Amino acid sequence: MNMRAYCLLCLTFLIMPCLNAQANDVMKYNGIPGSNRIQIYAHRAGRGLMPEQTLPAYAAALRLGVDYVDMDIGLTKDGVLVITHDLTLNPDLTRDQNGRWITDRIPIKSLTLQELQKYDVGRLKPGTQYASYFPNQRPVDHTHIPTLEVIVRFVKKIAGDKVGFQIEITT
Repeated sequence: MNMRAYCLLCLTFLIMPCLNAQANDVMKYNGIPGSNRIQIYAHRAGRGLMPEQTLPAYAAALRLGVDYVDMDIGLTKDGVLVITHDLTLNPDLTRDQNGRWITDRIPIKSLTLQELQKYDVGRLKPGTQYASYFPNQRPVDHTHIPTLEVIVRFVKKIAGDKVGFQIEITT
């Protein structure tokens, strides 16, 4: 089975159990996906405001009242689907467990989930061109790359069926 088919199969099994999660009425939403109005997407979970595609970013996007959350998924060495746009850890936004900025791109597929969780992606590296694109992004130290399961469950718990998913597979 090729990697893309494997990811789609895993995605199906992860999302299906989450569809029965109860909605939380604490937040105000713009509407139900598919209505006849403009839909609001949180691209990479609103990376201009929070560390991209992290749990704090998805929480902030839901507070803003988005209709869809956008995410990219990759696969770890041990077969766990994680939310990440890049196929590698990005030195412009990744620090090791000692708080030092990494210097080399490390392939996500070469790390187990446990190894991946040692990296902090909650802050843009100051002085980089990448950081200059998002001057209003709020840092959230000790933030890790989340799993697809965690994010889907979180969004469903908070928003129920009021927020849709746009999921892209990175290979």
